[in-house]
Amino acid sequence: MRTDELIRRLAAEPGPFRRLPSADQRFLTWLGFAVVCMAPAVFWMGLRPDLAHAAAQPAFLLRSALIILLACLSSSAVLIASIPGAERSAKARWGIALALMGWLGVLAIAAVLAWLQGRPDALRVGPGLGCSRDVLLLGLLPGIALFVMVGRAAPVRPGLCGALALLAAAALGALGTDLVCAADLPLHLILWHFSPVLIAGFLGLLLGDRLLRW
Repeated sequence: MRTDELIRRLAAEPGPFRRLPSADQRFLTWLGFAVVCMAPAVFWMGLRPDLAHAAAQPAFLLRSALIILLACLSSSAVLIASIPGAERSAKARWGIALALMGWLGVLAIAAVLAWLQGRPDALRVGPGLGCSRDVLLLGLLPGIALFVMVGRAAPVRPGLCGALALLAAAALGALGTDLVCAADLPLHLILWHFSPVLIAGFLGLLLGDRLLRW
């Protein structure tokens, strides 16, 4: 839907309309809700026994920082994009892409280094369907909440908004899964932790076109 057509439709509809809080306020509200939902679930699943050791590793810290950046940039971008006429910065789009590629790049470099060092686990993937399930389940309630928040606005690009919403939620789910799963095999992380986030983004693209149209 074009912005000028949207404005005409809004002007023709009867009021009053409830003014939305600012995008920053909505972002902080969503992030707080996501943390409140996910923290008890992560503790209930059980933190990985080597978390203190893992948290001291630069690779783990860098990976976690990139995942958090991806979640924050995606959720912030979708809350802005859901408001017709709101400015959408190219820097934000590049930031999301770079965070996603950076996360994958860190894992790919770790896999290559492990192979070059001749480590026996370099090409191991290991079982991980449970990890993918955890990524999606931990991101479920935050994803639903973000969909509802976007739906209360007036997204003119529902598919894109849906993709960003579930990308953000699944990224937080992957972060929570990293705190639970002790398998630091690079290929395991690519297949069972990273890939579900991409799948969630694609699913959001489809669901957004169906559920966020108005």
